[in-house]
Amino acid sequence: SGYYTNLSRGLRDLGYRVIFVGGGLHPFRYGSDAERAALPLIPRIYENLLMARRDAKKLRSIQLPLLNILIEIQQMIMFIWSLFTCDVYIFGYAHTFIKGGYDLAILRWLSKRVIVNMGHGSESRPPYIDGSLRRSDGSWGKLTRLRKQAKFIARRAIRIERHASLVVASPYTSQFLTLPAIDFFAIGQPVKPPTSSTGSSPKQRDSVKIFHAPSKPIAKGSVEIKKVVTALALEGLNIDFVEVTNRPNADVLAQLQQCDVVVDQLYSDSTMTGIAYEAAELAKPTIVSGYGLHDVAVYSKAMAAPPTLKCTPETFEDTLRFYIENQLARIEAGQKAQDFVRSHWSQKSVAAKYKKLISASIEPEWIFNPRDIQYIFGCAIKTSDLKNILDQYISKFSIIGLELGHRPDLEEKLLQMANPHHNPAHSTSEGRPNVRSSM
Repeated sequence: SGYYTNLSRGLRDLGYRVIFVGGGLHPFRYGSDAERAALPLIPRIYENLLMARRDAKKLRSIQLPLLNILIEIQQMIMFIWSLFTCDVYIFGYAHTFIKGGYDLAILRWLSKRVIVNMGHGSESRPPYIDGSLRRSDGSWGKLTRLRKQAKFIARRAIRIERHASLVVASPYTSQFLTLPAIDFFAIGQPVKPPTSSTGSSPKQRDSVKIFHAPSKPIAKGSVEIKKVVTALALEGLNIDFVEVTNRPNADVLAQLQQCDVVVDQLYSDSTMTGIAYEAAELAKPTIVSGYGLHDVAVYSKAMAAPPTLKCTPETFEDTLRFYIENQLARIEAGQKAQDFVRSHWSQKSVAAKYKKLISASIEPEWIFNPRDIQYIFGCAIKTSDLKNILDQYISKFSIIGLELGHRPDLEEKLLQMANPHHNPAHSTSEGRPNVRSSM
C-alpha cells in the first residue's frame, strides 16, 4: 500500500536525496508521474524497461526475450552507477540488484550502509506454509516447485544476514532467519499525511457496509469470508458487502471512505496489513483473523500493538456479527486505529526511525530474535489443509526439505502437525549451516 513511495517522501522531508526505483511498476499506482519523471536517467531507463516488460507479458509479446536481455544489461549498469552515487541502500521484499542477494557482498566490501526489509510477507517464510502460493483452485502444483523455492529463500536469507548492515523482518514470517533482526512492526508502515482530520462519514443508511479488497482471493480466504457474510445475512442482519479485486489504490480508498468495517483476511500472520492501515487513517476498523494472533504479544509487543480487531478463524463469524450489530464499538475501534497510525506509523515518524537505522542509532526494543518465535501456521491456509500439504511434502523430501536445520524446535512442531508417526530419513544435523554475523 505505497510503503516505499511514502517512505521515500518521508526521507526526502528529512533532507535525504532519495532515488526510488520501482514506483512505476505497481498496478495500483501509488506513486505519481512527476516522481517517476524526476528519476535520474539511468534508473529511469531501467524502470521504463520493467514497465515495458510488464505490458509485454500481458500481450504475450515476441519482444519479451529482447526486453529481458536489455533489463539485465541495464540493471548491471544501474548497479555500477549506484556505487558512485549512493551511500545507503534500502531494499524492499529482499529484492536486490542481483537475484539471491549476491551483490550484497560487494556493497559490504565498499562499506555501503544496506538495510534489507524482509518483513512484507514471504521473504523468509517457508513456502510450504504459505497458502497464497496455491493456484486459484486451491491446488499446490508440483511439490518440487515448493522444494526449489524453500532452498532458494532459505539460502538467500543466510546471504542477506551475512552481508546486510540490518535486516528488518516480521516475527511471524521469520522462520528462515537465524540472527536478531529489527521488528517490522516496531518501525511501522508509513502512512501518508492525512488530507482531512477524520475519514468521511458514510451516508445515513440502515445497512452496514462491509468492505473486502483481496489482491488474491485464495490468499485472503475470500470464499470462506463470503460464506460467513451470507450466513449472517440469512440471520436477518442488514449487510451491504462490497468486494473489490485488483483495482487501483484510488478505487480502494474511495470504498474505504464509504464503508463501516473492513474485513482483511481469514488466515493472516500479520496484525496490520496494508489495507488495514489505510483504513485506520480513515478511522475505519479492520477485522484481521489468524491462528496465532491471540497470543502474539508473547513474541512481539510491537506486533500486538496495532488496534485491529484480531480474532481466530473459529471466532471470525462472532467477531463480525458483534461489529455489525454495534455501531458505537465500530466507531470507537476506528478512532483507536486512526490515533495509532497517526501517532506511531505516520510517514514522518517511520522515516525518522529509518533515519536511526541509517545512522545505526537503534533502539534496543526494536530488536527481536527469530529463534524465540515458534509460530508455524503460516498464512492463507486453514490448519487441515496445512497438515495435508506438510504430510505430502515431508514424505517426499524428508526433514531436510524443510530447510530448518537451525531450528530443530520448528522441525519437530511441523513434523507433529503433519503426522506424529513421521520417521524422517535424515537427521536435522544435516540442515543448513548456522551462519553468524553482526548487527
